Amino acid sequence: MADGNLDFVGKREGWTVLATDFEADPDVQLNLDLLFGWSPEGRVQWSDVRITELSAAPPSRMVTLAAVNGNPKEPKSPADCVRFYCERVEAAASQGADLVVLPEFMNVVGLQDQAEFAEPIPGPTSDYLAEAAREKGIHVAAGILERRDKALMGITPGDTYPVFNVDFGTLGYMICYDAHFPEVARCLSLNGAEVIAFSNMGDGREKGAMWEPYIRTRAMDSQVHIVASVNSGRSCIVSPKGEILAMASKEPGEIAIAECDLTSTITNYTGQPIRRRYDQVRRADTFRGLSHHLYDE
Repeated sequence: MADGNLDFVGKREGWTVLATDFEADPDVQLNLDLLFGWSPEGRVQWSDVRITELSAAPPSRMVTLAAVNGNPKEPKSPADCVRFYCERVEAAASQGADLVVLPEFMNVVGLQDQAEFAEPIPGPTSDYLAEAAREKGIHVAAGILERRDKALMGITPGDTYPVFNVDFGTLGYMICYDAHFPEVARCLSLNGAEVIAFSNMGDGREKGAMWEPYIRTRAMDSQVHIVASVNSGRSCIVSPKGEILAMASKEPGEIAIAECDLTSTITNYTGQPIRRRYDQVRRADTFRGLSHHLYDE
């Protein structure tokens, strides 16, 4: 007997449609029970229940993800920085990468007076990267120090969590300080992200010991792949199981690359996949305290 929650698969005629797959075992009897809780005004109704035999397991969804280490050597201009990274984009594309993530401030890292070189988007750096991505037929995510009117973006806090539908799935994006807050990865996950690109300057907390557990925890908490590119440290790719699928050394420009299955997920005690169960059963009504600042009355 297997135990598992149903997964959301869509809407039909005003109803929410849920389903799940079980691996058949000829020696085990199937008992199907529908349980419903935490809603005093709710009700359970069986309607058009079907057990359908599948000829094969659901197909894997494979994608190749890459993260690039930062720190070009003694750049003199943003153009020098961009050339350094575009060489790595080309190298990752030659290895089959579908997505290449570059670190934070990739257009100014290593330059003096970085604010002086902040640029608009669209602008020289974003145009250059976009052309490189089009030429190779891949996606590139990069942290660019952007000037918008009088504000420096990348330093000025944002307030939304957009996700983007790309050809391999749904992509979210976070930078540097976002990793300190589990709510950021969770909001991106709730908005549908399957992969989170993460551009970071570095993580020197506890002499770098915090970097790996933070990324692994964020991936497991929100059941996403995280592609983490860092200037000072080791770029890495982490699965929803918390596995380090690839990790670079600290060598500048080194690439961490891995083929990933977007259907990968942790399982419960019976071996059934968790997938987005935590998103389905989370008690958002009990989390109101998360919306208040520490010193609010």
